[in-house]
Amino acid sequence: MGKIKRPLGKWETALHLLHEELEGTGITATILCCDGNLDVIHMRKALECCFQKHPALRAIIERSLSTNYFAYTAAFSDIEIQYLEGSHDDQWKSVVEASIGQKFDIATCLWRFHIVKSPAQCRYHCILTTHHIITDGLSISNVFDELLKYYEMIEYGQPIAIHTYDVMPPMESVLASRLDHEKFQAPVLEEPPISNRSYPLLQFAYQNFVPLGQRTTKCVYYILDNENNVRLLRACKAKQVTIGAALNAAMLCACRAMNATACSIRLLTPVSVRRFCQPEISREVLGFYVACVPTEHDVAADTLEVFWNLAKEYKYTLNAQTPKVILSESQQAELQPKPMNRMLDIDEAFCRRHFSAGCAISNKGRLALRKHYGSLEIKAVYTSVSRQSGDIAVSLSVGEWQGQQMFAFSYADPLLSEDWVHNFIKTYLSCLERAFANSEVIPC
Repeated sequence: MGKIKRPLGKWETALHLLHEELEGTGITATILCCDGNLDVIHMRKALECCFQKHPALRAIIERSLSTNYFAYTAAFSDIEIQYLEGSHDDQWKSVVEASIGQKFDIATCLWRFHIVKSPAQCRYHCILTTHHIITDGLSISNVFDELLKYYEMIEYGQPIAIHTYDVMPPMESVLASRLDHEKFQAPVLEEPPISNRSYPLLQFAYQNFVPLGQRTTKCVYYILDNENNVRLLRACKAKQVTIGAALNAAMLCACRAMNATACSIRLLTPVSVRRFCQPEISREVLGFYVACVPTEHDVAADTLEVFWNLAKEYKYTLNAQTPKVILSESQQAELQPKPMNRMLDIDEAFCRRHFSAGCAISNKGRLALRKHYGSLEIKAVYTSVSRQSGDIAVSLSVGEWQGQQMFAFSYADPLLSEDWVHNFIKTYLSCLERAFANSEVIPC
């Protein structure tokens, strides 16, 4: 059988260019914390099972003068799998930041895996770092579920049968052939309630400019516990908005509070296109199936009333904008590298002095991960922490696991100072907690 290859699609080409031209932009990491006596050999065998199952994990990128290709020829022995004995409990955070700051040798592999053991206790952090070109937020959590199920089977000596997936076409090809147009009917195509900005657009300026190669992605983690998550859910139900809308309203209010004056604020929301296909693209299938939907919102004040109005407006606006963006993606032909460079503002990225995309929240919803896999007990999971280069000011990745919201904030240092970012996050959490402060938890 000949070597399987396929050309990169439009957005795969975009992610490839961002990675190559902008110092690894488009790298993401997912972190799983677990307790138990983790067996590194078992974990390596489980990783090899995933490697055999998913073509995306065997993918490399071959370059040519006119087109870049996926070739599914990576060798498992070439995948970077490291075990580290941590000298302090938070060393895993440094490993995450270093890993998402390291570009891939795209001719060899597009992912790596680290296991970091905390000192003086049986706690481990497993860190899966991938090029965004082969995974999105929904599929990456499923990979961890598969990985841990394989680990459990290996630990218990159970037989493993591996079904290998076929190579999938790129997102725009799938949308062109499988888009479910019934999901785009009115009222979601109505115009949003606010179509014109009343206030100047807020642009976060770089606080300390340095060249791209000197920028480091920093991450801050936070868990909204079960009790407060229930309060948030009850408050959202009472206001008839989603938790995702409330999370974005808190981002808008935090930006307004930090700006100290009325302004219009740009948000970027990654939306999975999987559910818009017929049949739906299963989250078991690895690949990049995401449309980035921009919205803009006037924020006059940082009050509770404004918060809930913004949550409703965000929900409405996102529902109106999403079909337009996805329909556009299904109709656009692949772009050549030069037009793509202009579309992505790659040349501008080297000299601009402000964040061009505002803030972003990627909400994965409920994560399909159990509490126990064999002898391992899962304690926390943070999905798709992303490399930042200077387009997004503050990025927040959220996933709900075991009734808790797992927050991972990321930003580019030193474009924003650590003190400013921690103050921003404190303000964000304060805005969110204010929304459910009066919501009671009803015992079951």
